[in-house]
Amino acid sequence: SEDDVTAFRLRPVTDSILFENRKNKVLASVREESGRLVVENSAGQVAWYVERRSGKNLRLLVRSARDESVVFTIKADSDSDIKVEDGEKKLIAVAKRRDYGFKLSSATGELIARVRSRSDKTSVRDGQGTTYLTTRDPIPPEAVVLLVFEQFPVEVAAGLGVATAFWPEAEATP
Repeated sequence: SEDDVTAFRLRPVTDSILFENRKNKVLASVREESGRLVVENSAGQVAWYVERRSGKNLRLLVRSARDESVVFTIKADSDSDIKVEDGEKKLIAVAKRRDYGFKLSSATGELIARVRSRSDKTSVRDGQGTTYLTTRDPIPPEAVVLLVFEQFPVEVAAGLGVATAFWPEAEATP
């Protein structure tokens, strides 16, 4: 975080990746099962599913574990811009690819954050240009964009971060 304290950590354990806060409390865990990611909340209950759709561009569906309805769709276009839609296909955010990484804006065009990526780290700046998050390890800027999008529940952000950083495209389903 901006005060050089760990804000969160993605930590692999056995068959899962844990999403932990600065006090090492598990906020979510993510594991693969039957061709999709299963996301559990801090109580260990399955809360979300993340599915990757096949194609040359990124396309992820987030489903509620309660009724399997699509809650979010994340898709990249041919310019690598990433669009975030709600379950009713209403645009809620766009991450536009820039030479430095991504510019994340709301559907109305309000700047949410800039994600700057270098070979050894990725940083996030708010709309006023203040850096509030920096990675200590290299991580794809797409993953960071989805991790910091505050409209996602923390478990969804964790699942999407894992999906874009660690889940191979070969796992996509038609």
